[in-house]
Amino acid sequence: MDNWLARAELEQKQKAYSAARQAVEYHREQAALDPEAHLPALIDSLMAQSQCQHALSATDAALDSATEAVDLLRGLAQARPDTFLPRLATELRDLGRMQGIYGRAEAALASLAEAVAILRRLAEVNPDAFLPELVNGLSCLADRQSMLGQGKEQRASMLEEVTILRTLAEARPGEFRPALAKTLSYISRYMRGVGSAEALAFLTEAVVIGRQLVAEGLDTYATTLALHLNELSRSLSWTDQAEASLALALAEEALEVSWRVYPANPSDFYRLVEIVLENLLSLHQELGSKPEGEVLERINAFKAWRPGEQLRRV
Repeated sequence: MDNWLARAELEQKQKAYSAARQAVEYHREQAALDPEAHLPALIDSLMAQSQCQHALSATDAALDSATEAVDLLRGLAQARPDTFLPRLATELRDLGRMQGIYGRAEAALASLAEAVAILRRLAEVNPDAFLPELVNGLSCLADRQSMLGQGKEQRASMLEEVTILRTLAEARPGEFRPALAKTLSYISRYMRGVGSAEALAFLTEAVVIGRQLVAEGLDTYATTLALHLNELSRSLSWTDQAEASLALALAEEALEVSWRVYPANPSDFYRLVEIVLENLLSLHQELGSKPEGEVLERINAFKAWRPGEQLRRV
C-alpha cells in the first residue's frame, strides 16, 4: 500500500511538472514576440516550474528556474518599478531561502541583501506597507550572516530590525509588541554570546513588554514571559547580593506567571515549570534561603502531581 501511494504521489508530481514545463515553453515563445505582454506570465510559469522541480528533488533545475524568473523580474522592475519592485523583493527573499537550503551560502546572502536594499527603498515611500516586510527580510539576512560568520554585519542587521520593530510596536502595539519582545530576546542571547553589555538591556526590555501583554490578558504569552523572566534571572550575578536578590524575585515571578497556565494543563506545561523551578531552587541554595508561603505551596503541588490528575490552582 505504501509503495502504491508513493508511486501515485510521484506520478502527480511528474504530471504537475510536465504541465509547468509546457507553460514555460509556451510563454517563452510568446514573450519573444511580445515581451511586455508575456514576460509576467513567463515569470509566473518559471516559478511554478521551480516549485515542481523542488518537489521532485531536482535541486539544480529548481534553482535555475527560480533564478531565471528573478533575472527577468529584475528587468521588469527597472522599467516599471512601481509595479514590479515589491514582487522582486519578495522573490529575491524566497530565492535566498532556497539557495540557503541547497547550500549556496554566498548566493543566498547576495539575494537576501538585494531584497533588503529594495525593501528599504520601498519602506521610505510606503512605511505602513513595507516596514513589516523589511523586518522579515532583515531577519532572514541576519540568519544568513550568522551562518557565514559575519558577526559585525549580523549585529547591524539585528539592530536595524529592532529599531524598526520599536517603531511598528509604537504605532500598532497589538500587532507588533510580541514580535518585538521575541526579537529583543533573540538579540540579547547573541549579544551575551559576544560579551556585550547591551544583552541585559535588550532582555529587560523584552520582559517589560511581556509583562504588559500578560497584564492585558494575553495568557498565551505567559509561557514566553516566564522563560524570559527565567533567562533574565539566570543572566544576573548571583555573587552580588543585590543582583542575587533581584534574580530570586525574577525567578519567583517566572513561577507565578507559569502558574497562570500550568494548573489547567499540567502535562503541557510541566517542562516549563520544571525549568523555572530548577533555577529558583538553585538560587535559594546559593543564597542559603528556603522557599516560603505561596511559592512553597506551588513547589509541593508540582512535586505531588501525577499524570492524569487534576491540579488545584494555588
